[in-house]
Amino acid sequence: RFISPDGAAEKMAPGGIKSVGWLVFFALAATAGAVQATRQPRVLQRDIDHGKDTVDFDYFVYTMTWPGTFCEEKRCTKEPNYFTVHGLWPNYENGKWPAFCNSSYPFNVDEIEDILPTMNKVRTRRQGLWSQRCVALDEQGLNTQFAFLLLCPFVAQIWPDVLSSHNGNWLWSHEWSKHGTCAKPVLNGEHEYFSKALALYDVLNPTEVFIQNGIVPSNEKTYDLDTVLNVLVTSFGHTFQVSCQESGEDLFQIEYCLQKDFQGRSCGSQLNGNCKKEIRIPA
Repeated sequence: RFISPDGAAEKMAPGGIKSVGWLVFFALAATAGAVQATRQPRVLQRDIDHGKDTVDFDYFVYTMTWPGTFCEEKRCTKEPNYFTVHGLWPNYENGKWPAFCNSSYPFNVDEIEDILPTMNKVRTRRQGLWSQRCVALDEQGLNTQFAFLLLCPFVAQIWPDVLSSHNGNWLWSHEWSKHGTCAKPVLNGEHEYFSKALALYDVLNPTEVFIQNGIVPSNEKTYDLDTVLNVLVTSFGHTFQVSCQESGEDLFQIEYCLQKDFQGRSCGSQLNGNCKKEIRIPA
């Protein structure tokens, strides 16, 4: 069970809300360490070559987006039916944030070549895991339906750029240039920045938590906001804030607040940014 910032385990919310026992922040260090163990030090050397300036920020905000809401107002080329990574952002206590801290260190996809399979994975057949029903759904082109996600093991593209107007690695380049360059000295270099963001996804992804508690995407059904917040608190503690689009009706993003050692911390006095009492999670 997740331990909240005040050090007390969160109590089970009314209605028997389920929590995910493996959501433990200290697992991130082991995950990131395993990735780094196979990495040559050239990225850290590149970071040194591109300057030694650091930013004295206060904490991180790790943001996940619900694509179904994002794509309501955008022209998207894909619309994953699960939460995806938006970014990992250094922040100040006053609500502001540093940005574009090192223009001499532009994004270079070659530096994250070894983790691209994780960043860019798509749904695939996994031998021995898919039933014949899953294979049939895949062959019929129904592998984006929510029923498919519930029934069939898959590997998701967890940090996609869904906009049709963007080409190549635009989102990764933007997140690195605007936010990643400001994460030093906690995260030294492009490889450390993206590796940490991937490790955080495994711990903080709320998609499975919602499914386990009957909160599934729908264009018609609405959910009581307090119920949604209780589900998140039970699994993640008071470490997040939610925001909505469509005048506060559709869940848009979940922002997790993390100390520099990536332990959870409070985002402030309110868990709700701008959402109404009843919200949708658009399919």
